[in-house]
Amino acid sequence: MAVKKQILFLFILISFMVFPQAVSVSGKVVDQKTGEPLSFGTLRVVGNKSGTTSNKDGNYELLLKKGKYKIAASFVGYLSDTVEVDVVKSITNVNFSLVSSQVELKEITVFPGENPAFGIIRKAIERKNVRKAIIDSYKFNAYTKGVIRTTNDISASGNRAGQAITLGTASDTGDLKITGIIENVSEAYFKAPSQYKEIITARRQTANVPPFANILTGGRFIANFYEDQIIFFGNNNFIGPIADNSITHYYYYIKDALSIDHKNILRYISNLMIPPIRGSSEISISSTNLLT
Repeated sequence: MAVKKQILFLFILISFMVFPQAVSVSGKVVDQKTGEPLSFGTLRVVGNKSGTTSNKDGNYELLLKKGKYKIAASFVGYLSDTVEVDVVKSITNVNFSLVSSQVELKEITVFPGENPAFGIIRKAIERKNVRKAIIDSYKFNAYTKGVIRTTNDISASGNRAGQAITLGTASDTGDLKITGIIENVSEAYFKAPSQYKEIITARRQTANVPPFANILTGGRFIANFYEDQIIFFGNNNFIGPIADNSITHYYYYIKDALSIDHKNILRYISNLMIPPIRGSSEISISSTNLLT
């Protein structure tokens, strides 16, 4: 019995050393002038692969090991900011007040003719193909969250749950309510030309959602707009906004000019002539890289 206790104690000690406890670092990202939250801003640990984004209320959370870090916050149209933190226990007030960045563009003259957005998109397509040729492999960490909205309550048993999972394509109505939530944390690996592997490290769902439904979340469901064909729920018939033939399928127009740390970018609107893909994205003027 004494030997067993010693082995058990040794195992617990080794486990503690190999898997140190993560500490929470959280805060909020806001506009310095107005105090308004900046939704979906980027938070990253300088010199580290850790990072996250702020939610719709500007709040964020990072899980880090104990130590000293520099955390940088950035947002389109604002100057980035960096703070140093000494993480010895959970911190809840690492806040960022970002300053709006001024756009400095040379005066241009516009003549009747081709939509100027098309020329920018052509350069973005060329840059996409260069990027594709030089990237052999990559790894990313993903957190995804799915919200199920139905008119009726669902349960983990019976046909109703199965029906609820397919309601993502149904028409939205004022009668829909949140009846389930599924979350997933995963590590994903890609190797050219088409090898993809994903490891689920954590997942959970509300008790009324069957476990199989969690396959609807994960890194593979995050759309990659650098791809010519975008996959949504196994359907790859959607043409990407900078696909080689996208100009024949989308209508583009420049919405406004912004900047990140004095680097000018353009925000453009892309509407697929046949729905459902439509929305806005940002392109760097100097590199023509797709930013968001």
